[in-house]
Amino acid sequence: MISSRGRSGRPVGWLRLLRTTPVLLVLACAVLFSIPTLRAFDRWFIHENGPVEMSTFLSFLAAGFFATRALWPARARGASGLVLLMVAGFAACSFVAALEEISWGQSLAHFASPPGWERFNVQDETNLHNLDGVQNLHSFLLFAIGAVGLALSVLSRRAGGLLRAPHVVSVCFAIVAVLGGLDWWTDNFPFGDPADTVIGMLTEVNEMVLSLGLMAYAFDLRTRVRPLRGRRTVPEPRLARSMPAGGSIDAGI
Repeated sequence: MISSRGRSGRPVGWLRLLRTTPVLLVLACAVLFSIPTLRAFDRWFIHENGPVEMSTFLSFLAAGFFATRALWPARARGASGLVLLMVAGFAACSFVAALEEISWGQSLAHFASPPGWERFNVQDETNLHNLDGVQNLHSFLLFAIGAVGLALSVLSRRAGGLLRAPHVVSVCFAIVAVLGGLDWWTDNFPFGDPADTVIGMLTEVNEMVLSLGLMAYAFDLRTRVRPLRGRRTVPEPRLARSMPAGGSIDAGI
C-alpha cells in the first residue's frame, strides 16, 4: 500500500523506529548509569577507547566519508557552488571531529604530548576540546550545537532542496540540546546525586548521538544524489532542461 510507505520509499514503521532509536538509546543508557552496582561497567562503557567513544569516532568518520562521496554526484546534478562548499565544509568538520575524538591518533597510538602541553590542555592530550578554558564550555557548546542544528534541520525540510535533513537528524539534535542544557545547568546549579552523576555520564553518550545524527544526515544526502545502479549521473545541462524554468536541485536552500 502506498500509505504504508514514506516519501523516501521506506516502510513507515521502519521510519518511525529509526526516529525513536536515539531516544531509546539515551533512555537505556540513563537506566544503566543509574544502577550503582554497574558503576564499573558504566565507566568502561564510556571510558577512553571504550564502546561509546569508538562509536563516536567511527560515526564522525563515516559522516565525513559519506559527505565527501556526495560531492561529485551533487555537482553533476547541478548543485550550486555554495551548496557544494557547504557539503565540503560539513565533510571537513566531520573529519576534524573524528580526529579530535581520538586526540588526533594519540589515544590509539599512545604517543606522548609535546613538552609543557599540560599547561594548556587539562588532560595533557593532543586535542583542542580539552584546552584550558574550552573544556569548561563543553556542555554549553553541545547545547548550542544541538539548538542551532535542530533549527537548521527543521528549516531545511521546510525549504526543501538538496540539503534537507531527515527527521531522525532533528531528533538527534533535540537530544543533544536537551542533554547539553541539563549538563550545563548542573555545572552551575546541581540537582544532587544520583541525577548529577547520571547526567554527567550521559555527556559521552550525547556526543555519540551527535555523531550518529551527522552520519545519518550525510548518508541520506549521499543516497539521494548517487546515480542509479548501472546508469551514469545525468549531466548538468540535461538536468537543467528537464526542470521548470528557474528551478535547480537545491532550490530554496
